[in-house]
Amino acid sequence: MSNNETGRTITAEAEEPVDPSQLKRLPFKELLKRVGPGMILTGVVIGPGSITTAAVLGSTYGYQLMWLLIPIFVMGTAFVLTNYRVAMLAGKPVLQVIHDHYGRTVTVIVGAATFLSGAAFTISNFTGTGIGMTLIFRIPWQAGACIMGLVCLLVIFYRGGVYKILEKAITACVFLMIICFGITVIASGGPKWGEFAKGFFIPSVPKGSLPAALAFISTSATVTTGLYGTYLGREKKWKKADLFNGATTTDSMAHVFSVTLITVLMLLTSAIVLYPKGVIVRSPTELAEQLRPVLGNFAPIIMGLSMLGAAFSSLLGTSQRTAVLMLDSLGKPCGLDNMSTKIFSSCVLAFGAIVAFIFGRQPIQLVIVAQVCTSVATPVAGLFLTLLLFSKKLNQGYKRPTALIVFMVLSYLFALGLTLNTVIGLLRR
Repeated sequence: MSNNETGRTITAEAEEPVDPSQLKRLPFKELLKRVGPGMILTGVVIGPGSITTAAVLGSTYGYQLMWLLIPIFVMGTAFVLTNYRVAMLAGKPVLQVIHDHYGRTVTVIVGAATFLSGAAFTISNFTGTGIGMTLIFRIPWQAGACIMGLVCLLVIFYRGGVYKILEKAITACVFLMIICFGITVIASGGPKWGEFAKGFFIPSVPKGSLPAALAFISTSATVTTGLYGTYLGREKKWKKADLFNGATTTDSMAHVFSVTLITVLMLLTSAIVLYPKGVIVRSPTELAEQLRPVLGNFAPIIMGLSMLGAAFSSLLGTSQRTAVLMLDSLGKPCGLDNMSTKIFSSCVLAFGAIVAFIFGRQPIQLVIVAQVCTSVATPVAGLFLTLLLFSKKLNQGYKRPTALIVFMVLSYLFALGLTLNTVIGLLRR
């Protein structure tokens, strides 16, 4: 069985040695062809929870929390670039590199924690697709969710190469979110740039905003997101040369810029329309109703398309990410076209559907499970990823990226602080 079929290795180790000084940056058109994994990661990151949290933050605090864009951008860049560098230099996805250096136990901990966390979040993604369909077509959310669940299964079991259709589908969802939120911001008259600049350049923490603000950062820029990106890079058939010809950097920037752009548009939507009225929304459905004075009868359609794009891309991407990382942590084949990955992904979808139908939403107990698992996966994966960045063996023959090391260490320490804050919050419940 070939490596592409098993999904256990990529071929950088078998390549000719790469001399970065001899490689030129690829032309812009060629760079665009190499972009893809980063856009899928954006779809994974921006889910229904992101829309709901942004609506709450914007409607409650207006422009005061625009500075959140800075840590989201910096941390997202550091985490993705570090993951890509480690994977490209080692010639294999990051979990396999961690296994080679630190053993199976560590990889299983990261894989299992990421799997449980992803499975728990799949519930809100599943219900989110249903809500999006309800807003657009006025059908019961259960029917809408089932339809989109079947679409996910069609993609997962597609025989013509899952990665290509996955990239196209999620990239389309990302652009759909940008267009819909962009239309809303423009239709509402645009932001007050003076207040926006103040909120962006002068950080403040309004009373009661800290827990939600920290949670928003921790879900928008995660170590495990970039970790999954190294598996997508394998599916994209990246080579070691792509680390030095601008391909992986361009892909990273596509991811971070798209996440940041969607985030700022989501925050602005509620800050412009809702904050002046003193209206605080708790769901996309409520937000759609509040947007009627601005968008008229198109409000539920535009909000529904935004919700559907976020929920579907996150549902599809998260179900596959949890399967891939869990299987690889156990040393099993984990390529997107491998049947074990397809079955595992389907089981995650089924779990989300069953719980959503029983409870009608994501039970608070599973929210806590997801937070606990993320609190385990982030510090463990982040620690060993940071150590690998310092590895003499891994960097042998290549100049160490000083700036990346500095930003990665600072980002990891900040993420560790976010994790501790989450744990303390859970213990106080």
